[in-house]
Amino acid sequence: MGAAKVPRPSERSPGSVCGRRPAEVCPSRPSLLFTRSDLGVAVGLSAALALASLALPSAPGYDPWSWLIWGRELASLDLSTSEGPAWKPLPAMVTAAIALLGEEIAPPVWLVIARAGAILAVLVAFVLARRLAGGSIAAGVAAVAGVLLIPGWIEHAATGNAEGPLTALLLLGLAGLLEGRLRAALALLAVAALIRVEVWPFLALLVAAVWRRDGKARPWLVAGSVGVMALWFVPEWLASGDPLRSADRARMPNPGAPALASRPALATLAEAARGPHPVALVGLVLLALPGSGRRGAREALLAGVAGVAWALLVAAMSELGFSGEARYLVPGSALVVVAGTAGLFLVASAAREGNAGEPSLALAGVVATAVALTALDRTDIIGEQSARAAHGALLAADLDRAIDRAGGAGRLLRCGRPYTGRYRGPLLAWALGVPKAAVDFSPSRPGVAFRSRLTPASRVEPPMPPPQWRIRTARWEIAGSCRRTAAQRGSGLGYPNP
Repeated sequence: MGAAKVPRPSERSPGSVCGRRPAEVCPSRPSLLFTRSDLGVAVGLSAALALASLALPSAPGYDPWSWLIWGRELASLDLSTSEGPAWKPLPAMVTAAIALLGEEIAPPVWLVIARAGAILAVLVAFVLARRLAGGSIAAGVAAVAGVLLIPGWIEHAATGNAEGPLTALLLLGLAGLLEGRLRAALALLAVAALIRVEVWPFLALLVAAVWRRDGKARPWLVAGSVGVMALWFVPEWLASGDPLRSADRARMPNPGAPALASRPALATLAEAARGPHPVALVGLVLLALPGSGRRGAREALLAGVAGVAWALLVAAMSELGFSGEARYLVPGSALVVVAGTAGLFLVASAAREGNAGEPSLALAGVVATAVALTALDRTDIIGEQSARAAHGALLAADLDRAIDRAGGAGRLLRCGRPYTGRYRGPLLAWALGVPKAAVDFSPSRPGVAFRSRLTPASRVEPPMPPPQWRIRTARWEIAGSCRRTAAQRGSGLGYPNP
């Protein structure tokens, strides 16, 4: 019996970390997914770090407060989506489950879930980039740095936005796809499709591939597709009367969004180009050049193409009136970071005709320098975003104190309609225990103004007519002009004590 053939380095698959002994044979296709135990450890570590992060000032952002309100309403079978952001099925279902834990517990639990998803995405980016680059630890570390440096990544994780969990699902789905585990990839993308509609085209392509290859899975494909559509449109229809309300809401861009530019698609693509660090962009370009056709390069290029396609999809949607905001581009930027970083090490290794798992110190030094310069360039942006997240947390904590000092939510609601400044409606609605539609943004008499600064540098909002009474705390001013009945005039109800 002849000796087993040992593949030459150029023949080894991208994730192979085989040694050099003649008796050692590299597998034809390494595992790109975590094993069950590895994935369990990664999830547990992510959850532990997310839980520890609550030691810092922490509070959800605009969308997460809305999801928490929807969860509270779903748990009581009284959902109203007529106001607030676009409907998101998965966050609403998760917050409905944690609403059963109580209103004191639900916000921090959601933050732990969202932050754990963001941390898991970073861990998956390390593993995927490393294995695509042939076992290069330097590629994995560069990918981690690249994901953390995506504009908004830290702020989205801190405030509980869904970009972190969404990115984790997409990266795990990509790993399953590259390994040939189509059903696993399909399940992960189906869950991701309940967070953002940009996942739908990718899910449709994968459904078509599984449909052709796996006839036994077809009933499940039909049921899953119908389920995804139903979870998007049926609750919205029942809760607002308009199954397309979310699409209309998504066409109301915030100030400065690319959709408001003269050429929305170009503005969106310019924003997308600022997401990945330059190292990843260079690596992606090198992957696309002729002569990079090794298996590892092809697989990395597939990930990069998916990231670019994501950006093009967001750009095309911005031309149709959708906002095209930077946070919608985050998952695509993460895909480009993983692909481009791995690609740079693969191409450099091929040029040296060496082992892709052992990049030269010179290359690692160049990459480290480039990433450090990118971090230095984005220090101010990261600092501003961190300050906004911290201010939002202090604002939420101080609102509870202000409401207690004013006599409680019930007394304030009897005084008149509550109104507040922009982007603080869901926070106020949650704190008062009312639907989002119960909070206004225009001064009214009778009514109660909840005035604060949206950011540390903002002016106090909203304006108000001369009040009958006011209460101040560190970050809030509550002032009102109350309706009074004859009974209240006798009892003093309706006028919180200053």
